[in-house]
Amino acid sequence: MHPDIILLAGGTDGGEAKTILHNAVMLTTSSLRVPVVVAGNKAVGGRVMDILRWHGMDARLTENVMPRLNALNVEPAQQAIRQVFLERIVEAKGLDRAEAMLEAVAMPTPAAVLAGARLLADGLADGEEEPGWGELLVVDVGGATTDVHSVAEGTPTRSDVLYRGLPEPRLKRTVEGDLGLRVNAPSLLAALGEARVRRAMGVDGHLDLAALAEQLSQEVGRLPQTDEEWALEAALGRGAVELAVARHVGRLEELWTPQGLIFVQRGKDLSRVDTVVGTGGVFAHHPQAWAMLRGAVADGRDPLLLAPRQPHLYLDRRYIFWAAGLLADHEPYVALRLLKRYLVRET
Repeated sequence: MHPDIILLAGGTDGGEAKTILHNAVMLTTSSLRVPVVVAGNKAVGGRVMDILRWHGMDARLTENVMPRLNALNVEPAQQAIRQVFLERIVEAKGLDRAEAMLEAVAMPTPAAVLAGARLLADGLADGEEEPGWGELLVVDVGGATTDVHSVAEGTPTRSDVLYRGLPEPRLKRTVEGDLGLRVNAPSLLAALGEARVRRAMGVDGHLDLAALAEQLSQEVGRLPQTDEEWALEAALGRGAVELAVARHVGRLEELWTPQGLIFVQRGKDLSRVDTVVGTGGVFAHHPQAWAMLRGAVADGRDPLLLAPRQPHLYLDRRYIFWAAGLLADHEPYVALRLLKRYLVRET
C-alpha cells in the first residue's frame, strides 16, 4: 500500500486518547513518509504532532472529525486534505505550473463533482439568487471507479424507524474502487457474477465474458465494436450503478420488540430523494444510458434498501458536471446555470 496522504483520527475531544497516541508512534516506525492530517482528540493533538514531527514527518493538525459522540465534523479535515493535495501531489505532477499559467484551480475530479452536486442541490442565496433542485444523488461511472455523491440529510422518513450507528454527513461521497468499466472491468464482472451479466445481456454461455473484461482492462481506450460488446458495456454499467448505489445508501433492519415489529435504520435514507443525475463517459455516449441510470432506483426486490424510489432522472450528456464543479468556487451562478441548462431529463 502506497498512500499519498494519511488521515489520523481517534477519540472525541477530551475522551479516549491512548489509541491515537499509539497509532502515531506506529506510524513513525513504518516506512511511510507521506503527509499526515491529524484530526482526532484535540486534548492530545499537540502531543500527536510532537511525536510525528520529532521523527521528521509532515504533520498537519486540524479539527476533530468527531468532537462529540455521534457528531461529525468532517469539513475541516477535507479542507486540510485538499490543501495537502494542492501542495504536494499537484506540484509533484507539474500541475502547479499549469494552474499558475491558466489562473485556475487544480482539483481532484471526485471533489469537483461533489462541489457541483452541492451547488445544484442548494442553489445560491447570496448576491445572485438562483434556486437549487433540492436533495439529490449523483452517480459518476468511470473506467476505474464508480463514485456516488449525495446531498441529503438522510434521516428516517418513517415513524416506525429508529436510527442507529454513526450519523451520516449531509454531503457524502463514496468511491467504489472495484467497480470500473475499463481498468477494473474484471473485478466489476466478479462482483456482479457472470450469471447476472449474462441475464442482463440476454446471451447464453458461449460468450467468454472473462476474456472480454480482461481485454477492456488492458485496452482502456477501446470502444465497443460489436452488438455483444455494446450489450456487455450496458450490463456492466447498469450493474456498477446498482452496486455502488446500494453501498452508498442506508438500509433497514427488522427488529421484533414486545410492542411488535420496528425497523432500525443504518446509513442514509435516500428513498425520497427527488433527483438522480448520471455523469461520466458512459452516460454521455452509450445508447443505453437511461437503462443504466435506472439501476440507481429502488426496484422493490430489496424493500429494506433505502435507495431513491421515484426520482426524476437526468443525464450529463455533454459531460460538464465536473467542469461546473470546478467553476463553482469562482463563478457559482454561471456554473449552476450551466448545470440546469444542459442536464437532460428523462421524458
